[in-house]
Amino acid sequence: MVEDIKSSFYAASNQAQATAMEDYLRNLFPFLGIAAPLRKQLQKPFITAAKQLDIEALKQVITELYVLPEREFQYAAIDIAVANTKRFSYNDIVWLYQFIDDKPWWESVDSLRKVFEVWCLNNYELFPQVMSDLSTSASFWRRRVAITMQLKYKDKLDTEWLTQVILADRLTEEFFIQKAIGWSLREYSKVNSPWVIDFVASNQLSPLASREAFKIINKRSKIND
Repeated sequence: MVEDIKSSFYAASNQAQATAMEDYLRNLFPFLGIAAPLRKQLQKPFITAAKQLDIEALKQVITELYVLPEREFQYAAIDIAVANTKRFSYNDIVWLYQFIDDKPWWESVDSLRKVFEVWCLNNYELFPQVMSDLSTSASFWRRRVAITMQLKYKDKLDTEWLTQVILADRLTEEFFIQKAIGWSLREYSKVNSPWVIDFVASNQLSPLASREAFKIINKRSKIND
């Protein structure tokens, strides 16, 4: 399957687009120059086929795609993982942690988070274990996943866990951690703005995290004035 994906992607490469995409991500990764809509179209039959693979074969495909240099292959690996989320066991989820730190940047980490996010909703009894695994990691990328894990949980969001993971990294200077703290609070403000207002007032967050947390709240306030 990986060889077929490679052939399909290489045939669709576009050097001009590749240069622009590389510039956007600070030239951290080489690109083939395949825009997301076309890539998703090209990989669709492979994602369908991947659902028929046994788990070990599926994991091998994900591993081999991640090894390839061009960024589009990591995107394909992540999309294949997301499409198979319901099939994963806890041990498979633990195995997937490694890819958070493999060629990491915000766009791959946040896309891969969807696997853990959805899996935990479907296996909620193991949500605390996954949160503990990620939030206590030395990797700030894994901790970013823990902080943003509940972005789409809305009224199912566990405020105790959100509080715990934010306070653990409240003083961390890493930009992507502070953005994650603000992002998670901003999303929850859509559901429970009084809680977010009280949380920010009660905890000395960084200016960046506080600013991000209040974006929607401040916008609503201006509309109501």
